Amino acid sequence: MSNKGVENNDDEICEICEGIASMLRYSTSTLERSASIRDEIEHLSKYLSLMKKRFEHRLVFNIDIDNTIIGEKVPKIILQQVAENSIEHGFRNLRKVMEIRIRGYVDAGYWYIEITDNGEGFKPEISQRLQESIKKMERELTGDSLQTGYAIGGMGLINIYGRLKLFFKDNFVFELGNKPQGGAFVLIGGESHSVKGKDRDV
Repeated sequence: MSNKGVENNDDEICEICEGIASMLRYSTSTLERSASIRDEIEHLSKYLSLMKKRFEHRLVFNIDIDNTIIGEKVPKIILQQVAENSIEHGFRNLRKVMEIRIRGYVDAGYWYIEITDNGEGFKPEISQRLQESIKKMERELTGDSLQTGYAIGGMGLINIYGRLKLFFKDNFVFELGNKPQGGAFVLIGGESHSVKGKDRDV
């Protein structure tokens, strides 16, 4: 495909192929199961840029990450999953411009990444189902008999919670809900190693 783009002097096709190839290399590499926030943001940016090619003016995104957290380690491929969930489900019944915003910051010794959108938000029944699934996942991961297939198989928000739980044990933050002004948010966080010994209030 890339060669066809070169032959036809189509820079956009070459750019799309390069983005897809880079994402595939990142997602299929099994050398590391964790990644830095820097790498996760780079992967997320490539995904959103490809989605921008697809949706054009209907998608707007902004990424604002505090440089002090980019070295923190997280399970691999969690941020892109959240953004994908937002695009696939948050605007299913809407025809408005999709706004995806990613903000990373430090507060009181923890790093946080918040992903928000201006979509439909979580419907009450969906929110309740997610909370029940999170509790079930937590019981699975802290019980004596771990059903690994349920705990780490599949994709989606519950899978992200399970992977965070396995990676950080109890020392992490995972919240989801609706913004007062409309749209949904997912907040992920963990203890910051980059601010230890410094003033932790931002």
